[in-house]
Amino acid sequence: PANVAGDALARLGEARTQRFNAHLTIGNPAAATSPAGQAAQVQLVMDGEFERQDEQRDSLAANVQLVTETEGLSIRVEGETRFIGDKAYVRIATAPQTFPLLVQLKDKWLELPRGGVTGENSAETEELLFTEVERTGTETVDNKKVTVYSAQATSAAVVRLLDNIADILGTRLTAEQIAGIKQGITGVDTVPLTLKITPWSHELVELTTELAIPNSNTVRFTLKPRNRNESLTITPPEGAVTLEGAVAGLESAAAPAQ
Repeated sequence: PANVAGDALARLGEARTQRFNAHLTIGNPAAATSPAGQAAQVQLVMDGEFERQDEQRDSLAANVQLVTETEGLSIRVEGETRFIGDKAYVRIATAPQTFPLLVQLKDKWLELPRGGVTGENSAETEELLFTEVERTGTETVDNKKVTVYSAQATSAAVVRLLDNIADILGTRLTAEQIAGIKQGITGVDTVPLTLKITPWSHELVELTTELAIPNSNTVRFTLKPRNRNESLTITPPEGAVTLEGAVAGLESAAAPAQ
């Protein structure tokens, strides 16, 4: 089982292109409160694709949905993102009226600096990343027969995952941030993983992890990769403007005629 899981994760890590669906849910009754003072749950859903580059930073494009929910309130923001080279592009498709600036910027492609630099991964480690891999059964996921494995991810694996996500989005974890993450999961020796893998080709079909930090967040993350190494090209959107230019345009449009 450990060899199968390692093979599937290695294929994902070495993919030149990959489409994916990711769903992150964060619940924090103690801190993530809404404007109404109620405990909130935050959900981030991404459906996208990435393309590894040889001469520049890897590219990523995704449709994004961000939802904050309480017992009686739901705030939803939807849009698109593209990360290409040292640029980030964002288009807001849906925004609540409670955020008037977002509403005014709706349907405009904004060009932003991606930030960060690629370099040595501050979270690289030779530590063991997961242990206790066991085969637990079989299922059908998206019309694919898969074998289900349970495993335990170490804190080093959690840090590596977060650092690589940060790198794609244009930054890296600092030593202080890494120490903070490790401190945040103090008392949690390992994080449970569920891996769903095709039996012969060892393709990862779904990865799910759930972490309950004592007296803090509950985090659930699901990743469903697909179409590994299929042809795709991520290009900048046409007509993108800087955030400053977009705001200046709004101010000009709002100014009274002379």
